Amino acid sequence: MPPVVRAFLVDDSAVSRLALRQALATDPRIEIVGEANSGEAALERIPGASPDIVLMDIVMPGFDGFETTRELMHGYARPIIVISDMGSNAATGFEALRAGALDVIGKPNADELADPAWVRRFCHRIRMLAEIPVITRHRTEGSQPLVIEKSAIRPAGNRIEMVCIGASTGGPPALKAILDAIKSPPRWPVLIVQHMSKGFTNGMASWLGNATNHDVRMASDGERGQAGVFYIAPNGGHLELGPHRLAVTSGPPLGGHRPAVDRLFSSAARSRLASRTVAVLLTGMGSDGARGLEELRKAGAWTIAQDEASSVVYGMPKAAVDLDAACEVLPLTGIARYLGSIS
Repeated sequence: MPPVVRAFLVDDSAVSRLALRQALATDPRIEIVGEANSGEAALERIPGASPDIVLMDIVMPGFDGFETTRELMHGYARPIIVISDMGSNAATGFEALRAGALDVIGKPNADELADPAWVRRFCHRIRMLAEIPVITRHRTEGSQPLVIEKSAIRPAGNRIEMVCIGASTGGPPALKAILDAIKSPPRWPVLIVQHMSKGFTNGMASWLGNATNHDVRMASDGERGQAGVFYIAPNGGHLELGPHRLAVTSGPPLGGHRPAVDRLFSSAARSRLASRTVAVLLTGMGSDGARGLEELRKAGAWTIAQDEASSVVYGMPKAAVDLDAACEVLPLTGIARYLGSIS
């Protein structure tokens, strides 16, 4: 049998902790090694419990989930999963991702907890996330040197008419870093597919927009892509580039994802803008986006994959590198600097 994953639950609601405990107890490969009803208690108990993964609520009295995540990542780094119905607290939840949490998942409702298939998928996700290595976030981080691999030919800004970005686990803070580097509204639309739990995509769009002062919005079917706007694929719909407008479609999931990065990239590769597109594949589990990035490169686009050292999960970018789908492989700082320089 595979090694047992040791999980620790942090939530001020006893009912929520019971629900999570019952769901995780259905998988013999997961063991609950401790619980805390506050951030302060979590910081005290987690080192002694030595968990492999921490499931963290956001809204708690005293230290909230963001502050607790930040403290843990400073002194006792572990994979941390935000599990919360954030609502108006979306900004706090996504700041927890910036502080080092790996993912955000909605609190399960009664229907989900009663669905064996949902519970199996949930437990599988927790096991997979527990295997992701994380590093301590030091309190005073000096500026890191920027390393950008040289390219034989890199497109000039005036040749670019569209940017497409795909991301999964670790994507929200990576996207924020990119938007932070783009100081003024870009001269092109940006189409983004981010794998995100149901109900959180709107919150991510609001967080990104408020935190960066860019126009970040959910993509709508049939609208024209406007320069300077960052369009995010909605939950449950594929974002594609049509002949003249954006398309949000309800086709079947691709590789288990809807929206799928491959659907966006493939549609861009078939478009008249293919040779004037920059496509970026960021951190994430699995291989979504790799095939589409390959199609884009063959169609004349400039394609970039995030490097291993700066990726939270080197899955999707690695799959693209293995296919020789990337014109270049860059650290996140390099990707951000490049897109900022051509905006």
